[in-house]
Amino acid sequence: MIPNMPTIGVRFDIEKAGGGAYGFTCWKVFWQAINPEEIGVASLYEGDTAATLNGRENVFLIVIQTSGGSAIPRIKAALIRSEAFQRVCANPMFVEGSACEGEPLPNAGRLDAKGNLLGDAGLSRSALGAVKREHTATHEPVAEFPVPERVKPASERTRTLPAITSFQKLSTFIDEQFRTKGYRSEYGHRAFCWITPEELCDVVEKYADLILVSQDQYSCGYSEDTCRVQLFEKTPPGRKPIGFTGLYPFASESGR
Repeated sequence: MIPNMPTIGVRFDIEKAGGGAYGFTCWKVFWQAINPEEIGVASLYEGDTAATLNGRENVFLIVIQTSGGSAIPRIKAALIRSEAFQRVCANPMFVEGSACEGEPLPNAGRLDAKGNLLGDAGLSRSALGAVKREHTATHEPVAEFPVPERVKPASERTRTLPAITSFQKLSTFIDEQFRTKGYRSEYGHRAFCWITPEELCDVVEKYADLILVSQDQYSCGYSEDTCRVQLFEKTPPGRKPIGFTGLYPFASESGR
């Protein structure tokens, strides 16, 4: 942390937060009460307090350092109004100023003037993404747009897809056709590929008789909205899929 900056620490009782994935739970409570745009330029920190690490309490701490002190009263007021925070807060609820600076907390991202969460923000971004998705699902109507006809083939790589008769051969083909040339994964068992959504559609349509498709979205430290598509063997039903994870929308160019 930077000394002599306006600083507030928000204290959560780990046991009340449910243990286990308590860090994610605490960040969700925080973002449910606080809109990032209300904070302004700030640095975020998170972690168990020094007293917790020494066995003297059981507290998870979120610290916000702002470029100006005006955000701190808003943060306190919003959290005091939050019933969810009241259920999981520690005693005392807050610490301020130099009382936070000695805590051994890693970075949890930073906010720009528009409220964009930048950098590898870990749990803070995962929780923010979850809160935004929940808000969209309950408050915003789903817009209906006409689906444009997709251009086929998507690229030269999918212009002539070969006849394939097994899921294992399909996995090998995808690895060979789309693997990033010259890239060596630190995870030796995983294939890293560059494939566009349109190319993936070509593959799915061509080999529909061999596969089942699943798609889901989630948040991680790098993106509030990560897309994952998995291709499973249809017959017999297979448990080990071919997975594609990516399509990361970044909050801003500076957040890359």
